[in-house]
Amino acid sequence: MDHPEQYVPRTTPLMRAAGIAALAGAILWPVALAYVASGALSDCATASGCTIDRSLLGPIGIAGLLIAIGVAGLELRATSTIGLFDLIGDLTLGTAGALLVLAAIAGSLGLLGPGLLLTLIGSVIFGAKGWDGQRRPRYGSLLIAMGAGTVIVFLLLASTVGTATVGGFETTALGGFLLFSLGWAWLGVSLALGRPLAPAPARRPPAGQPTKR
Repeated sequence: MDHPEQYVPRTTPLMRAAGIAALAGAILWPVALAYVASGALSDCATASGCTIDRSLLGPIGIAGLLIAIGVAGLELRATSTIGLFDLIGDLTLGTAGALLVLAAIAGSLGLLGPGLLLTLIGSVIFGAKGWDGQRRPRYGSLLIAMGAGTVIVFLLLASTVGTATVGGFETTALGGFLLFSLGWAWLGVSLALGRPLAPAPARRPPAGQPTKR
């Protein structure tokens, strides 16, 4: 039997740079979240309220922008026509990146929450649709969808039953953030190195020609 060929789409230097951006965003993302969380705990401990310094939002804005650049590079390198769910995921992640950048520039916590939530929702759609392997690596996409989905479930539980009730689920949520970052790092490295995508369907022999074994 013939071994199936692999899709090896063209990879330009600009696409490789986008892959490096996605990798950098994946690395910066958990660091930026920890940076914001530590600042929130410090500033909200006082009775005056929760006014976080604008500089604390800079890293998360940069991380969102880098991931959005990675998304653009992955779509430019894709081998198949973009579908509806791919388009929805792309637009959601692009909007999320813009909100996070604006939040960092304006120092606005009001933009930070929607930006983070759209990043998670867009990543679930983007990652789930990427499982077919035709537009991006399937296992990296799976990690993104699983990680973002886990965090969304935790946030839903925390908002409905309270953080005290789901306190034991926090470790799972942290694991979700780790899977999220690993998935984006996987896609970034794959794009930067120009690795092939999913195997192509095996070609059928012409009529009357026996199949090789």
